[in-house]
Amino acid sequence: MYKLPSNQIRYGQENVIAVRVYDAYGEGGIISGDIRLRAELNPLKPDLSLEGRWKFKTGDKNYYKAVAYNDSNWDEIMVPGAWEAQGYDNYDGLAWYRKTISLPANLKNEHLVILLGKIDDVDEVYINGELIGQTGEISDNYFFPYGEAWRALRGYTIPPRLYKNIQTITIAVRVQDQMQTGGIYQGPVGIITMDKYIEYWNGKRR
Repeated sequence: MYKLPSNQIRYGQENVIAVRVYDAYGEGGIISGDIRLRAELNPLKPDLSLEGRWKFKTGDKNYYKAVAYNDSNWDEIMVPGAWEAQGYDNYDGLAWYRKTISLPANLKNEHLVILLGKIDDVDEVYINGELIGQTGEISDNYFFPYGEAWRALRGYTIPPRLYKNIQTITIAVRVQDQMQTGGIYQGPVGIITMDKYIEYWNGKRR
């Protein structure tokens, strides 16, 4: 399942879908499944989408969270999307994502939440080098208990002092995966006002 970026869709016009397939042996091609376009009802829509290319590196160094760290030689990866589907086949362990952004002026006076969709398995999220939230516990033990963390929809409050009078903010996400799918595998990914975030969850409870 792949998300269609809204800026790539020609609404009211013809769209072309092209699927490039490689097969090594046995059956090849699109062989089964419910092939369709799926619309999400009542989606959680960020005010600022952060979906797209992020910097990405496997391994783990504490200084990867620092604003001053130079990530120019890191690979780029599409978010959301499992890292196994983007060149990191069968990789289990620790990895980092980074992205530096400028906030639109209309968001700087709002209380903000960062949305990071669903992450397999556990994560820590840093804004300008400061830990603002986590789901699960990153552990030195390869067989760490992750429970249902991989199913959780991430939403972390950003302290206003980290963005109000600052030109750019650096987001760093530390992820630990134990097996199978890894990384920020499902959206939404972006920044939303606290009011809209609360309104969304209140609507879900009705």
